[in-house]
Amino acid sequence: MKGSVGFKWFFCNPMEIQDLAGLETTKAMVGKIMEDLSNTKEGPFFLTEMVGNDQHGIRTNQGFYKYDDYGEKAIYTRDDDFLDLLKLLNSKVDRDKLVATSK
Repeated sequence: MKGSVGFKWFFCNPMEIQDLAGLETTKAMVGKIMEDLSNTKEGPFFLTEMVGNDQHGIRTNQGFYKYDDYGEKAIYTRDDDFLDLLKLLNSKVDRDKLVATSK
């Protein structure tokens, strides 16, 4: 999973990632992918409906989730969790180096 989207899912689920990216962006991206994978030229109806109802994600405080701070708390939480994991990974690397040099 290193280097894949799986690493992001430690911090945000797929719907939160789309809210952070923006549902207009998601709709455009999925529509482009659908051209290659399907006979349809449109993305999923629910995305078209959400964007049509002015639900664009954190920009409008409403997407798959409701926000009251334009996603500020979600972004800080994601970033703090990411930094905590980096610290944990770094401490493991330091322990592994210590074990390797002591052998």
